[in-house]
Amino acid sequence: MDVPDYYEAVSVRLMTLLDKSGYGDKARWKRIEMWIQNEELLNKAFICYKQQIKRHIFGSQAEATDMGIKSDLDLINFPDCITVMQDLQSWEPGLITLLMISDSTTPPGYIKLQLMLPHVQIPVYNQQTDKLMLDAYGRSVLHNGNKGVKLDRADTHHGPANTNYYNSGISTDIVFAYRSLSWPYMALEWITRNRNHNWPSRETIAVILQYGTLLVPVGQPISPERHLEWRISLSYGEKILVWQFSSTQYKCYVVLKMINKSLIKPMVGDNVLTNYHCKICMFYVIESTPATLWQPHNLLTCIEQCLRTLRAWVEEGNCPNYFIPDENMFLGKVYGPIQKNLVNVLHDLIRQKGKYLTGIPIFKIGLRLIRACLSSITDF
Repeated sequence: MDVPDYYEAVSVRLMTLLDKSGYGDKARWKRIEMWIQNEELLNKAFICYKQQIKRHIFGSQAEATDMGIKSDLDLINFPDCITVMQDLQSWEPGLITLLMISDSTTPPGYIKLQLMLPHVQIPVYNQQTDKLMLDAYGRSVLHNGNKGVKLDRADTHHGPANTNYYNSGISTDIVFAYRSLSWPYMALEWITRNRNHNWPSRETIAVILQYGTLLVPVGQPISPERHLEWRISLSYGEKILVWQFSSTQYKCYVVLKMINKSLIKPMVGDNVLTNYHCKICMFYVIESTPATLWQPHNLLTCIEQCLRTLRAWVEEGNCPNYFIPDENMFLGKVYGPIQKNLVNVLHDLIRQKGKYLTGIPIFKIGLRLIRACLSSITDF
């Protein structure tokens, strides 16, 4: 990719501006450590109050990419008294157990949760409660309509549901989920994927695998059984990967989010291209490029590499999930006139050769960048 002569100088100035705006390494890790400590304190409080629930913090707050960009606090609660398994061989008597199942009609990235009998290694069939419904095969599966449902030992006898809320001074987005300690079969390809640039490292992959997966109550938007489906969420792995970003990679991600908020969303709408799509793009671009590319003087080049990747995905109408590539994250969002409009917006940004940066109002990045560049770059 041919780049103008001014790219390196603009990149260095942009790196400096981001450092001064709270995105430097010291500020970044201070915020990450703060949220790690908050998470630990929250879970200790659950133990003290004898709550059989664990809580994890995800999203831009935990990633330290939220400064200057209004964002909610993303919390996921999951019970630690319920076993979720992928095969019958993992069953143990006396435990509340859910079996992850899928069939030919289950979309990639989703599963259903079938209840197991507590004392016999047999899945439950033909039984319905306020939490269980029958799928097309007569299996008693947990429907996802009860947001925040908490199973207990009386669930096979119409036990009550329970929802937990977190009171905070900031807006919070709370999701109740189930956790499986095993890595989902649908994501096995990610473990053995051919990586020419050793990102992520084997050590990082091992850490992510140890956590397992979360199952959140969201079905595929266009699936006929979307009310019975649970989305495979690998949010923990995503958080670990973002923490592994180098300083240049981290700032590239921050700028992508700024571009999306300031320059893309006003043109196409808030729910078309999301920050999650930008995050997936970062993962794929980092994985497919050498570490030597991600130098401070190449920041603008890296940003445009991501924009080109996003444009290619939008043109194809397919944003592949990083862990489960068969899952299209654009499904139900990017199609028809919306898709065409988004392609045009991304094409126009790429055509501007970095000049779009001057239109970012967050922290007055655009104005400050112009002032920093005027003295030495006359063609920017």
